[in-house]
Amino acid sequence: MRPDVVVAGAGPAGWAVAHACAARGLRTVLVSPRPSAGWPATYGMWVDEAALLPAGAGYVVARARVVGARSRWLAREYAVLDNVSVRAALAHPEVSVLAGRLVDGTVQLADGGTIDAPAVIDATGAARAGAPEPPDGRDGGLASDDAAGSGPPGGRSGGLAGDGATGSGPPDGRDSGPARGRDRSPAGGGGVAGRRPGWVEQTAFGVLVPAEVAAPLVGPGEAVFMDWRQPLPGPATFLYAVPLPDGRVLLEETSLARRPGLPFADLRERLLARLATHGIDPGDAEVERVRFPVDPGPPAKTRGSRAPAGCPAPTRSRGAPLMPVYRSAPTEPGVARGLWTTSGREWRVVPFGAAAGIGHPATGYSVADSLRLAPLVADALVEGGPPAARRAVWSWRARAVHRLRRAGLHALLALGPAQTQEFFDLFFGLPADQQRAYLSGREDLAGTVAAMAGLFRAAPWSLRRVLARHSIHSA
Repeated sequence: MRPDVVVAGAGPAGWAVAHACAARGLRTVLVSPRPSAGWPATYGMWVDEAALLPAGAGYVVARARVVGARSRWLAREYAVLDNVSVRAALAHPEVSVLAGRLVDGTVQLADGGTIDAPAVIDATGAARAGAPEPPDGRDGGLASDDAAGSGPPGGRSGGLAGDGATGSGPPDGRDSGPARGRDRSPAGGGGVAGRRPGWVEQTAFGVLVPAEVAAPLVGPGEAVFMDWRQPLPGPATFLYAVPLPDGRVLLEETSLARRPGLPFADLRERLLARLATHGIDPGDAEVERVRFPVDPGPPAKTRGSRAPAGCPAPTRSRGAPLMPVYRSAPTEPGVARGLWTTSGREWRVVPFGAAAGIGHPATGYSVADSLRLAPLVADALVEGGPPAARRAVWSWRARAVHRLRRAGLHALLALGPAQTQEFFDLFFGLPADQQRAYLSGREDLAGTVAAMAGLFRAAPWSLRRVLARHSIHSA
């Protein structure tokens, strides 16, 4: 029987939207190159977002702090997901699971066949360079959405992805010496020929160590959300340290946003230098690597007969009208994968999760937002098909908030290490509701404006000039 919807991608976003579709009675098929593969990433979100998880999903709760010129505990607790229980809770008995992949709008099965449906949801993650890559790390978000290696999720948490994950991209070279360990990158590494100089990327290098080894940095029930003290001269990086459900602790050196992303070899050197100052020797610890874009943005939205640069041209077959062509990967910074339309017609593919560019531009988080959007997308499919589902993913408020967040990202790119630390000291000194609005309020336009205005008012004139100049330029 022909399905009503095919979901491509077996990561958190893919399973979340497949579950939601099946729960509404839609005949749902989920495809992935390796649909039974586990999730190697480390996903996190804020505890106040954990209500988005289905019943039975487990997570570890930690009290989180940030460190800059001073150390402060955050009002929000942090949750690191237990991937096995979350995946089991998102599974639905009415979802058929097949081996296959989405290629430019066509669902190709591993046995050589194809499968057709009125709606296809692309939850395969945020491919950086137009070619499949292993999922990245964290989130929030950053969501990949294919655990089988079809693209990086968006970063750590809620978004960062909410929808994020740890353990993505290939290394920039071979590891040697301490912290060589076993690589949790799903595809086992590889080259970095796909990197694009134009993309703003988040990269990270981490080690998974026993809790007693990490004790000098993070105690029981604690997490370090950001530690901006610099271990070495050079570009600004921070330590991210969180407890894992298996009892170990992830210690990770992160480059929040850089064009192009900071190489893993540099991050590894900085992490080992930081750990050495605290007397920590990671030894032969398991390694995680992260790389994903943080500035894709909403899918392209074009009208008329002119396709955007880099988008495949529509084709004509035996006198048939021109057909829209789905673009399966982003072709330029600031535009996620999307679609080319002709004569007002729209295609059946709905980008979702990191594939839709919903990752937070300043954090990469997307997982929590994917969980939040999944039932809305399923409802929209029932009521209005793919066009309505795309509108559910990117409302006008979400687009407006994204533009503001992206302006903040480009201002952040212009800051040096000292100004970056000052920036985050000011941000985490804002009222808790303003922090929450900026980090988690994807459609909270008023809250986002209030947070950005509050930080600007609190900033010294030297920082204000940089923020104003680059925010205005990016807008």
